[in-house]
Amino acid sequence: MDTKNDHSEFSERRHVRAFAPWTDHGLKACGAAKNDRAAIEERLNNAPGIMGWTVGECVLRCEERGINVCRVYDKECREHWLYLGPWSEWQRVSDLWSHLETVNRILMDISPLFYVFGSMLPGVKWLKTSEGFLALSERRAYTPYFQLLSEHNLPARFENIVQLTGFLRLLQLGDNVFSNGNSHKIVDELEQRTLSLIKSVEERVPQKARYARWQSFLLQNAKSISYSGRLVLSLGPFAPGCIAYTERAALLIDFPFLLSEDLEHSDLCRLLFVLRKQYVQDRQCLIDSYFNRDVPCQFFSLLAHQHIVFVLEALRASTRGSGRESYLLREFENLSQEYERFRSPVPHWYKYY
Repeated sequence: MDTKNDHSEFSERRHVRAFAPWTDHGLKACGAAKNDRAAIEERLNNAPGIMGWTVGECVLRCEERGINVCRVYDKECREHWLYLGPWSEWQRVSDLWSHLETVNRILMDISPLFYVFGSMLPGVKWLKTSEGFLALSERRAYTPYFQLLSEHNLPARFENIVQLTGFLRLLQLGDNVFSNGNSHKIVDELEQRTLSLIKSVEERVPQKARYARWQSFLLQNAKSISYSGRLVLSLGPFAPGCIAYTERAALLIDFPFLLSEDLEHSDLCRLLFVLRKQYVQDRQCLIDSYFNRDVPCQFFSLLAHQHIVFVLEALRASTRGSGRESYLLREFENLSQEYERFRSPVPHWYKYY
């Protein structure tokens, strides 16, 4: 999650909503105050088998679920991630972790290479306290995968693409334990939210002939998604940031994440947004591997809609006349070219290369 690249205005920690339009699930980047850290440190060191640990930065907080994630250090100063949650969340977290372990086992059994790569998931030590449960996982890598690709302009290795897309597809097969009476709004109210976003930014989009269709294009894609979209388990705003890369060329889940529910294939859209400056062949391969070369037409409606929304949401939050606004308008221009002046939901780089 410590992503630092040329497009940091879209980084997960600074602008969570840039990757999760309209549904941030109560997530917040947080810097714990001294008294908060002291309370967490006391709770941690009172847990069985723990002594002499110190608490560092609070990385994120989910107020809705009462979950916090912090950096912590053991007596040998080795860094770990600490997840804290209330007992009310324990059954849900336990079920989700069981599903993730199943996904992990399937991937390792698919290929001898993935078996050699080892577990994508970190080893977790679960601890119980009177206030709730704790989970500790030691950091195994410090190189965010997508940061590595973008900063060094590296092509993605095919085995990494297969490993990543397999994980994303299998993840979505789990029970959506977040489904509730309001879940339908994510799909049913998509068109209305899209219209509201259009009205909030229409004056900031230049009046140019090549942009003439952007509003109708965005609304049409929203209608298509509303008609066919379904909700599944998702990495949400953490999809681009929780994957790490090791010296053995393996991918690991080694940065904090919290699962949520979102539209099917949304995580792939987030990854493609991060990789929009990456090699065309990599983006094509990512899509084809994910769908096993059988890409449904409605996926491109979701892709176009989400990428435009990511930029427009950030544009709405930017200051008029700022450098960031100029950057976002250039990104909007790039989207206009990708989608043939907002006429086709299939990006030209996928159709013609």
